[in-house]
Formats: sequence, C-alpha cells, structure tokens
Amino acid sequence: MDNGKLIRRWHKAIITDSKKHLKRDLAGDELSFITSRAGLIALEMIEDAVKTLDGGKLKECLSSKDNK
Repeated sequence: MDNGKLIRRWHKAIITDSKKHLKRDLAGDELSFITSRAGLIALEMIEDAVKTLDGGKLKECLSSKDNK
C-alpha cells in the first residue's frame, strides 16, 4: 500500500491549520519540520499539537531542531 498520497494530503492539512492558528505563513524551518515527517504517528502528533497548542508554544514546537 502506497501511503504517499495520504501523507502529502496530511502535510497540506497540517500546514493549512498551522497557518490559520499562527495567522501567518510558515517559516522554512517550520515547513521542513512538518514535511520531513512521513510516519503516521508523527503526523498525528504534529496535528494534535497544531490543534491544542497556543501560538507561542506551537511556533516553538514547529521550529524545534531537536526533533529532526
């Protein structure tokens, strides 16, 4: 089973939600943090963070270099 389409759609949804939540476009490191993940559990965790963290904490999470 090829999960490529699912993962690309999930990346797009997370990016869209992140932009809405932060009220701005994402920086390069934030985009890389999201799109460098292809594991379903990792994407679920990022999606949950986007939905639950406030702006400052979300920015910190998406900019994390330790999690790469």
